[in-house]
Amino acid sequence: MIKIKGFTFMSWSRPRYVKINAVFQGLAWSLGISLSVCFALGLWAMLSVARSYYFPPLLSSGALFGVLAGGLAAGGAAKISGWLHGGLVGFCSGLLFLFLVFLGGQEIFNGFDLAGRLGLYTICGLLGGVIGVNLSAPTLKKRFFALRKRFPGQPAR
Repeated sequence: MIKIKGFTFMSWSRPRYVKINAVFQGLAWSLGISLSVCFALGLWAMLSVARSYYFPPLLSSGALFGVLAGGLAAGGAAKISGWLHGGLVGFCSGLLFLFLVFLGGQEIFNGFDLAGRLGLYTICGLLGGVIGVNLSAPTLKKRFFALRKRFPGQPAR
């Protein structure tokens, strides 16, 4: 088991299998957030009075945030091997992005850029999966309730 300051990164004591439902749940979160960002930017373009827009940085950051949230959801749903489930979410989201680029016939991306995006999506998914597993861990909930007992004057939410 690899633990750094109470966060578990890898554990070999549990069975090593992929929970497909967790991966699909992560993909749903990832695509949902990415499409929400696209919809919001389209709405902004329609309702704004500006004449020109430059949305690629916002679209890229929205897609990366979606993959991070999808990895977080997959890791939290799986509760084991968050790096594997989050990595699968990132890799599948990156493959979907590649498919959409090739379907659109845009020649603005070269192979190196597309491979870099696929790797970045996979790394964001891995990071989200590790965070998702550790957020759903019972030790984190115990720490939270221990802090609430230590500082009782804080209002409950």
